[in-house]
Amino acid sequence: MNLLRIILSILVATALMGCRTPPKVGPFAEASSSLNLVIDQTGKAFAAELALIGSDSEQTSADFESLWAPRVRVASAIADYAHRLVEVVSAAENSASQAREVFESGQKLLASVNTFPGGDAALKLTADAFTIVYERYANQRAAVTVDRAVHDADPMIRDIAKVFSADLQRLRKTLPAMRSNAITNLTTPYAAEGTRPLAALNDLRDERQAIAEYVLGLSLDEQLSDQNFEKLKVLALREQMLRSFIETEQNSEWHQKLQRERTELNARFDQMDATLVRAAALTEAWAASHSNLVDAVRSGRSPDYRLLVHMTEQLLSAYTEYEKARP
Repeated sequence: MNLLRIILSILVATALMGCRTPPKVGPFAEASSSLNLVIDQTGKAFAAELALIGSDSEQTSADFESLWAPRVRVASAIADYAHRLVEVVSAAENSASQAREVFESGQKLLASVNTFPGGDAALKLTADAFTIVYERYANQRAAVTVDRAVHDADPMIRDIAKVFSADLQRLRKTLPAMRSNAITNLTTPYAAEGTRPLAALNDLRDERQAIAEYVLGLSLDEQLSDQNFEKLKVLALREQMLRSFIETEQNSEWHQKLQRERTELNARFDQMDATLVRAAALTEAWAASHSNLVDAVRSGRSPDYRLLVHMTEQLLSAYTEYEKARP
């Protein structure tokens, strides 16, 4: 009789689990899709900026695209894992076969981090860190329930996100040099027009200063009779005329065009920087949300995704602003 009661209890519990409404986990997949999109497009944007800078830059556009490809693979694997996990959780089947699907999807994500090339010093740091992560979880075994599979995958997800976020933050440090090269590339065609009058003004100032120092060393009578006194007046008049010319040039069409293009360039790099900052932050927030999923799968309660949704919106907003600033 006791055995019958136990069996009935198990059947009732199983039935309740099967009928339980699965937690809402859509924002988790949406965040990963947004991250994947922005990582892919940011790589293309960087390559485009390098192409604008020209072949004199340290890294060509083609070189950058080949080095960026591993990042795209990781971001794509993150999105694939998230979408598969959402499908499994939404199905509310806490079975061994569903648990294996979560496990295999996680293993594909893990395999993606093992594709990073050595490259430059910054990329090597990422590659080495991902190698450690890969070796740490490569021999992990599949769980027999979905909640356990999500639980077992969580440390790996957090470690991958941590390395990926750090990589994006290191990438930010390359922006100042890229910006400087881009500004040089932009201003070089205007250099002759812009620097000649300024150079002439500087030469004029130096000459006037030298004569003034000489004249001030003379007595008052000598100053009035010295020919350099008259020369000072001529130089002062020339300086006034040159200043007027420079002021006119600064209002000229070419100068206004240069200033406008420089403002647009700085806006692009500002938004690119903001995009990388928010992509790094969203990566970490996404991993934190995965940790919340562990409890959600077990309890059936939907996690609080407000912060994740907000950060996803911020990332997409920053990238949209960058796209608007592109030529």
